[in-house]
Amino acid sequence: MKSMKLINAILIVMVTWFTSMGSNNPVHLISYPNTKTFILDAQNYAESELKIEIIDMEKIVLMSHVLDTRDQDAIKINMKNLPDGIYSVFVEDEIKRVENKVIIKYDLLMADVEYHHISYKPIFRQTENYFDLSWMQLGEETAEITIEDNEHNQVFTETVEHDGIIQRRYDISKLEKGNYVFNVESQGASFSKVIMIK
Repeated sequence: MKSMKLINAILIVMVTWFTSMGSNNPVHLISYPNTKTFILDAQNYAESELKIEIIDMEKIVLMSHVLDTRDQDAIKINMKNLPDGIYSVFVEDEIKRVENKVIIKYDLLMADVEYHHISYKPIFRQTENYFDLSWMQLGEETAEITIEDNEHNQVFTETVEHDGIIQRRYDISKLEKGNYVFNVESQGASFSKVIMIK
C-alpha cells in the first residue's frame, strides 16, 4: 500500500512539473551556418547523466553518447557523413525522454524549432505474484502492452485506452520460470522491462 501511494505521489509531482513547464523545450539545438554540425545545449538539466541518441527515419541508431552535465552542459555533434533526411535527436534522463528533430537538406543542417515531444518513463514494480505499471502520457491515447518470453513469443497482449495516466496490475503467478520482457508503447514511445520469474 505504501509503495502504491509513493507511485501516485511521483505521478502527481510529474504532472505538476509538466504543467509548470508548459510547452518549453528543455533541449536547445543550435545549428552552425553552412555546415552539418549543431550544438546540443543541455544546461536546463542540472547535474544529470543524459543519454543522447541520433536516430534516422528507419529507427536505426546512428550515434549514442552519454553526457554528464556535472562536467559539461553542451556537446557538439557533426553529421557531415549523413545523407539528406530527417533525423531524431533523443535526450533521455532518469524520468523522461525528449525528442527533437534536425533536417539535412542540400548538405545543410537545420534544427526543426517547431517540433519537440516529451515522453515520461513508466514506473515498473514487481512483487512475487504481480507486476505493476504506472505511466503518465499526455493526452488521450491507447497503449499497447505485451509480455514476451525468451524466444520472443507473446504470452500476453493488451490494448489499454487511457486519459493520460495508466495504472495497471498484472498477475504473473502463472508464468513458468524464466525471463520475460514487458513492453509498453504509446504515442510512438516504447519502454521495456525484464521480468524474472523464479
